[in-house]
Amino acid sequence: MIDDTNDLFVDKCAELLHMVLREIRNLSYEAGNEKRIHALSDLMHNVPRFMVGRDEGGADNLREQFEDFEKTHGRTEGYLDVLSMDQTDFDQIFRLARWPEAAEMVG
Repeated sequence: MIDDTNDLFVDKCAELLHMVLREIRNLSYEAGNEKRIHALSDLMHNVPRFMVGRDEGGADNLREQFEDFEKTHGRTEGYLDVLSMDQTDFDQIFRLARWPEAAEMVG
């Protein structure tokens, strides 16, 4: 079971949306990726609802969906890793490392 604060879960969902949309965009440049694009789109379509608390499945349900996706379609771009991160790791990778000005706000 994932034990996230709501804010951390929302941040993770936002990062997942960014990562998946980037993968979909990259896959769309080559023919033959339609099934993976469809599966990724299907996987992510409820994420905005998770983010605002309108889907009771939440983090655990999302993790199960990503695990099922990987079993069927192969390794993802680290999506499960994002879901597994604690606040410190998430901040280091997605906030502080990419946006130095965020370090000033946090620290």
